[in-house]
Parts: sequence; C-alpha cells; structure tokens
Amino acid sequence: MGAFTWIYCLFVFCEPTIDPSSSPTAIVDLVTHDFNTGCNLKGYWYNQRGSEMYLQVSREGYIKGEYRTAVEFSDGAAGDGPSYITGWSNMEGTVFGFTVLWDGYNTTSTTSWTGVCVHCDGVDTLTTLWVLHRSVPRQCQEDITTFTGSDIFTRVEQEQGPRRSDNTNNPRDFKERLRFLERNDARSTDETTTFPTTT
Repeated sequence: MGAFTWIYCLFVFCEPTIDPSSSPTAIVDLVTHDFNTGCNLKGYWYNQRGSEMYLQVSREGYIKGEYRTAVEFSDGAAGDGPSYITGWSNMEGTVFGFTVLWDGYNTTSTTSWTGVCVHCDGVDTLTTLWVLHRSVPRQCQEDITTFTGSDIFTRVEQEQGPRRSDNTNNPRDFKERLRFLERNDARSTDETTTFPTTT
C-alpha cells in the first residue's frame, strides 16, 4: 500500500466534522480521533497477513504485549515466539509506535510499526506503516537488510494464523497444527485427541 493509499484510507475510514473555529493543529487531531468515543489499543488485534498481537497499555501510554507473526523470511527467522512488543502511545491511544525483536535461529531482525487508531461506527482499526531491519553476514548489504510495508489491524481475524488460544506462536507451529487437524479429520475414530502443546 503506497503512501497515497494510506493517507486516503485515513480519510475514508471516518469523515470527521471539523469545527471552523479550530486551529490547524486541532484539525489534524480531528482527522484521526473521534473525541466522543476514543480509541482503545488494549486487547487482541489481527492483520491482513494472519498475524495476531495482544496489547496492554498503561495509563501513561506505555505499550507492551505479544506478537505472533504469520510470516517469516525462512523457517525459524521469527524464533520460537511469541515475540514481545514494546512501545508508546499518546494518552488517548490515537497515535502510537511499537517495536518487536525477532530472535530467530539463523538471523535477528526488528520491526517497528507506527500508526493511528481510527474509531468509526463503533469499530477500532489500526492503520500502520512498518520498517523491518535484519542482520546479514556482510554489513554493507544494506539493500537486502531493510524492508517496508503497511498493515491494517482489526479486532476480527482477517486470515488464519498462529493464535495464543491454540498455543501456536509462529508459522511453523501454525502449520504443524493444521497438519495435526488434517490427520485427525482423516481418522475414522471417535476418540478425542488434543493438539500437543509446545514448550
């Protein structure tokens, strides 16, 4: 999603009513925040890739939580997970930034998201841009160490992926769970089976 599309989305999600007497800086706040209901960052969020995150936010705006990614460069790149989130938001929760360190088997990388929480028609949506940096054997290979993109997080699952409730923390866990469920569906027995937990 390009910058123009991202900016367009901000205005499509909500059509703010702007007070003509408000200052230019107040207009920016009105575009991204519904003063009547606020925007709540706490709880579970899901993006279009199938990733899940759980956020806790202190009264001062400190963000911490867990991230279960549905994508990784190679098997093990995201580590065993979950990966931990740390960041900050303003007091209203309308603008925020957070970072995740991926401590994988064969590489280490970090991703930072920055975005806005938009509240429209009783629905909270996180519209974000992200940048990922990963370590490589030769430090001069900057062109293959930096990636950028965008994510839209909602309270509703958009794609399947690793989930805290399933005890799956990364793409490998998720694939193993799918294989396990497929094997059980293929069995013609009434025995109750449970998905093995990871440690």
